[in-house]
Amino acid sequence: KRDIKVKPKDLEITYDSFDHTSSEAIIENINDHELLGKITVSIKTDGIVNEYTETPVINSITNCAIYYGEEEITDNFNIILNTGTLNVLKRPLKVIAGSASKVYDNKALTLNEYTLEGEIASNDKISTIVIEGEILDVGKVGNTIKEFIIIRSNTSHEVTPSYDITYVDGTLEVTPRPISIKPRAISVIYD
Repeated sequence: KRDIKVKPKDLEITYDSFDHTSSEAIIENINDHELLGKITVSIKTDGIVNEYTETPVINSITNCAIYYGEEEITDNFNIILNTGTLNVLKRPLKVIAGSASKVYDNKALTLNEYTLEGEIASNDKISTIVIEGEILDVGKVGNTIKEFIIIRSNTSHEVTPSYDITYVDGTLEVTPRPISIKPRAISVIYD
């Protein structure tokens, strides 16, 4: 029997909220291009990923069959199974807190608005966003994102760690109220 080393092709994708696996076979040790052009290796794997993890997920082969055309020839080989990896990269997202300004009116200025650069994955939604900032008197303060949570749309499962989030603070500014001061006209008799 001829040795053949087979592994699943490694997969690296940006987080998109869907399940992914790799069942494409890679033959690692046969350089015989004529043989490679005539055989097909079919594999089934057990690895599946659908969100970011610190380390890649191991993808092991659970079933391997080798074909020459339609004929299965698996028994003609000593199959050595190696593992592949599945890696989900964080999805980039920028969250920008709103900014506002107004002329002093003795009422506090707050703004609970934000914009996104990048997109939330199609099966996800924002469940919580807390923006803090308030100013009453003339001056300028930050409008800061304090909490931001993304969950799967149909569950309460948090997927915020699958995003590479950049937070950009906004500003709140109160400017001086313009006032006009006119001297009052006075008439007096000179003494």
